[in-house]
Amino acid sequence: MDASIQLQVKSLPKKTGCYIFKGGESAQRVLYVGKAKSLRDRVRQYFTKEALDRRPFVQFIREKTTKIDFLVATSENDALFIENELIKKYRPPYNIRLRDDKRYLSLRLDLKHEWPTIEVTRRIKRDGAVYFGPFLSGLRLKETLKVLQKAFPLRTCSDAKLYNRSRPCLEYEIKRCVAPCVGLISSSDYRKLVESVKLFFRGDTDQLVGSLKQRMEAAVEEEDYEAAAIFRDQIQAIEASLKEQSIYAHEQGRMGVDFDVLGLARDEFGVVISLLFVRSGKLWDFRNFEFDQVELDSDQLVSQFLSQYYQQEVFQPKQVIVREASDIEMFRERFQVIKPRSSEKKKLLEMAEANAVSFLENRRVSEEKHKDSIQELQRELHLKKLPTIIDCVDISHHQGDEIVGSVVRFERGQPNKGFYRKFILETDRIDDFASMKEVLSRRYRTQEELPDLLVVDGGKGQLAVGLAVLSELEISDQVEVVSLAKAREGSESLNPLNPKNRERVFLSHRKNPVLLKPDSAPERLLVQLRDEAHRFAIEFHRQRRLKSFSRSELDAVPGMKKSDRMKLLREFGSIDKILEAEDFDLMKVISPRLLSAVRTHFSQDE
Repeated sequence: MDASIQLQVKSLPKKTGCYIFKGGESAQRVLYVGKAKSLRDRVRQYFTKEALDRRPFVQFIREKTTKIDFLVATSENDALFIENELIKKYRPPYNIRLRDDKRYLSLRLDLKHEWPTIEVTRRIKRDGAVYFGPFLSGLRLKETLKVLQKAFPLRTCSDAKLYNRSRPCLEYEIKRCVAPCVGLISSSDYRKLVESVKLFFRGDTDQLVGSLKQRMEAAVEEEDYEAAAIFRDQIQAIEASLKEQSIYAHEQGRMGVDFDVLGLARDEFGVVISLLFVRSGKLWDFRNFEFDQVELDSDQLVSQFLSQYYQQEVFQPKQVIVREASDIEMFRERFQVIKPRSSEKKKLLEMAEANAVSFLENRRVSEEKHKDSIQELQRELHLKKLPTIIDCVDISHHQGDEIVGSVVRFERGQPNKGFYRKFILETDRIDDFASMKEVLSRRYRTQEELPDLLVVDGGKGQLAVGLAVLSELEISDQVEVVSLAKAREGSESLNPLNPKNRERVFLSHRKNPVLLKPDSAPERLLVQLRDEAHRFAIEFHRQRRLKSFSRSELDAVPGMKKSDRMKLLREFGSIDKILEAEDFDLMKVISPRLLSAVRTHFSQDE
């Protein structure tokens, strides 16, 4: 071991924290970030001869690491958080990163509220509320909500409406609300409904159905047949929902223990982790995560995944079942990481691993299919290298207002949204060439993580702009440029050189464009890429326009509310058209008093 590294290892404290391996020029490149209960003991395992580890990843660390930094954490939980933040910041090449960090929908029941309601949320917090989910399918969420609203008609309105109504709403009329807003149900009876929903969320359906049957029988004895019918409908709705669920019977499920099961599969194409969600004994849903091939061993990979995934605002189970993982003691403040012992949990783990293998096989087939498309594109356009990474740029505006640009990226034929970029342009006139020049200059001036191929939307003029910008940035030898021109739909006069009106690709070294075969793999890939760039730009442009609508000179008009302003702008489009409109037309949208205030305000400005 190098003397410098040996000295650094000895100087590490025996405390909980995160270690950072650095290498490269000036030892500034972050290679790997890890966590440890004892920093010195953990890092020593990588470098001491006594604990010589033959794994390729560890040998790489020994060879490349020239500097070791560390951060001490106050607790194991803090170490998990710090590790996750450092990986996001530095993007080390030998750590995994969760690309898909979107949060799925869950149901939330706030027990602290006077009149709780079932809410839909993407964030699961430690706030004392009861959560149910996650729902990977929006349809399944709607079906569950429908069952709950039918069986347990809690309020669905906002707090503002709850405390300001004078009569029941339509939900009460169709028997989907018990109208606590006007006092048609007592607080104690409403709490009974809440407790029933709570039992449903926790999976205690046997207890719930048993309780409802007892209440139904008591109502029949008291000859309160209307109440008995309500309990009967609730029982039927719950039993119907149970028939549609995949049941996994387990003793811990009956005791209300929630756990996740993690299966892993890997090959030369990458890694897939399949996560099964078991909620109160029911195999509720699953989710797959994809990673590019990494040098980490499976136990370290699983440990990093657990650290990053459960650091998000997602449901925190009591246990996570894994085949293998390192540093499992670091998670004990949040959940148990255990290996399966019972036959039921072993079967679930095998199911998760089989699901990961299946997903990986499908990914392999898809990768090979996209690779064929990319190779065909390279041949058709006579490109120097295989365009594994392709960027596409697009400009969007409305009559010169709110001009924006977008750059999207496809890797191996699939969108990589982590590299999508959007730009608010400084130009204030309609000039596609100037706009494209600004977007390209700003996007690639750092010259980091460049694409293999750049596609610009347009013809020869746009192609010339792209070539000029890359030449100025001195990266024209690293990135090839083509422009894609749309087929002329509905054109009466077709180009004799393009009688079938195909998509045209302009190249820098060729006078006439390349005509792509209709519905060929290269055409589908480029059209999909262009359409995605167009969609992304238009979406951003619309957001900017709506935001500009929210900031208006109309705000200075006395008595002008936000709703009035939005009505005027939606109806007339701009302040100039509002001022040009007749009073009769304006009074269709706003009151005469507000109309007078508008006229007075703008006459003063003149």
